[in-house]
Order: sequence, then structure tokens, then C-alpha cells
Amino acid sequence: MKLWILLILVVLTILAGIILLEMSLPKGVVIVKKIEINAPKEIVLESIRHWKNWEKWSVWLQNDSLNVVRIEGNDGEIGSSLFFGRELPLIKGDRFIYSRMIPNLEHSYRVTSNNSSETVAETYFRVLEKDGVSTASWGYNRRYRLTDKIANLFSDSRQIIETDFEKSLIKLKEFCEKEFALKDIYEVKEGFLDERFYVIFRREVALRQVHSFLEKSGDEILREMKNLKQKASGPLSAFYFDFYPSSQTTDMATAYMVNDRLLSLEFEDYTIYKSKICYIDYFGSPDNISEAYKSLDIYLNQRKYTLKKPVIEEYVVNWQVERDRSKWHTRIIYLVNEK
Repeated sequence: MKLWILLILVVLTILAGIILLEMSLPKGVVIVKKIEINAPKEIVLESIRHWKNWEKWSVWLQNDSLNVVRIEGNDGEIGSSLFFGRELPLIKGDRFIYSRMIPNLEHSYRVTSNNSSETVAETYFRVLEKDGVSTASWGYNRRYRLTDKIANLFSDSRQIIETDFEKSLIKLKEFCEKEFALKDIYEVKEGFLDERFYVIFRREVALRQVHSFLEKSGDEILREMKNLKQKASGPLSAFYFDFYPSSQTTDMATAYMVNDRLLSLEFEDYTIYKSKICYIDYFGSPDNISEAYKSLDIYLNQRKYTLKKPVIEEYVVNWQVERDRSKWHTRIIYLVNEK
């Protein structure tokens, strides 16, 4: 009987010790680190929003060559996630899940571990800009479980996380400033567009088929013009009304400017009314044209302009007259309103 009492006392003592230890250890960790970046906040936020960029600046994805890195869902959209870790039987790695966005200010994520759906931490990036300099804040909030508290007896996880944040923010600064330097080579111009008449052929088109759609429908419009004894008064153009990331398609139209309405039974007449515009003359292969678009987006955000549809691409020099893609000239036109 005395042995049983002794065993009970030992167990109670151990439990009391665990409880006291658990109460005496930190309940969690809250970290906020900041850095100034010589680039507009639009570039910084885009560099954070897309998982594909994290490998360029996050030390968590660079520290171990044996780590598995996997993007799940539509990169850059709410609900998408980034997994990184070993995928060993007992250690499954961490998953960052894009949970919330405050436009032009913040991206937030929740963190899960070991293939569990339970949130073990929350983290966010907030970016403010003043006089062309962005201040990026990276916040992290984790409530420790008992296993975390015991692990912290042998290593200081707070210090490890703080060091990783500081190193990652330095790499983020380098990446964003390099991106800004590349985008700054495109000169954005402003002007006004007088009222224009177009004849267009509009469809939802897969992104991989845009070029062939423009070629085929452009030739069909020219044939119709010839039948109606009219001529185009401007180069082949494309109108982009919308983009659907999930299906990788775009609502677009092939367009030719005309002096008057065509009144065709096969094609649609379309009027672009007089408008303020911002535009870039892009020279070269369309493979890198997205960088010019980013320059326009940054320019509009900095000046508080709002974009009107459609976005216009004028193919001033294109495949119809020049086979050398490096010599192509595309004018990207944004119709804008001033706030």
C-alpha cells in the first residue's frame, strides 16, 4: 500500500513540475522586423505576393538543398500555399497559406506544420511608401505548444527566427531594388487620344493561342474591309478587356482602326472615346513585354490614375512586315482617369 502511495506522489510531483515548467516558459513569440527598400511599394508587394519569388529572397527556402519546395494552387491568389521541408516520415515541413490581402498595403499568411491543418503561427508583410522609399515590415506571431516550450529549453527559436527574418529582408531589398532598376528602363509617356473608330473581332482566347488568333482574325478583317472597299487607317491592334488566371484565358479582340464605321455583318464596330492615356513604346520580342506592363502599373499607382478598359496593344512593327522579333515595335496604351 505504501508503494502505491509513493508511486502516486511521484506521479503527482512530476505532473506538478511539468505544470510549473509550462507556466514559467514563454507562451509564444511575437517578432516584427523592418527594412527600407529603394523601390516603389508596388514592386515590393508583388515580390512578396507571388510564391515563385520567395526562393529569390527567403533564407528558409535557401538554407537546405534537400528541402522540397512546392507551390500549391494559383500562385499569388488567396488560398494558394507554399510548402517547404523534407517530407520525411515524422517531419513533414511547413506550409504557408495566403489568407488575406489589404490592397496596396499588406499580405497575410497562416502557417501549418507536419501536414496538419492546425494554424501554428500567423505572419504578415506590410509595406508603406514615402518619397519613393518603401518600408517593409515582416511580422510573426506564434503561440507555443508544450512541445515548442520544451524544445526552447535547448535552443532559442526566437533568436533563430529573428536572424532568418533579418537575412531574408536584406535579400528582399536586393531583389526589389534590382527589379526596380530593370523596370525603370521603360519610359512611360502621357498624352491624349482623340476619338477613334475600330472594327473588332472579340472572343475569349487561351493565352497560348493569342498570337495565332491575332494572325487569323486580322487577315479575316482585312479581307472584309477589301470586300467593302475600305482600308485600315492604323496598324493591327489588340484590345484586352479581362484576364482569367484560373483558366489562363483572356477576353480580347483583334482590332483595326478605320476612318468610319464599317457596318460589317461579320465584325463589330467599336469606338474608343477621347481619353487621357499613358503609354510605352516597347521594342523587341513579346517574351519580355510583361516588364513594360509592370512599369505602367507602377506609374499609374504612383499618380493615382485609374485604368479604363480595354488595354490596347498597337503592333506598329510586327510579324506582318518583320520576321526578326527583336525589331518588333509594340505600343502599349492605357486609357486612364485622373482621381
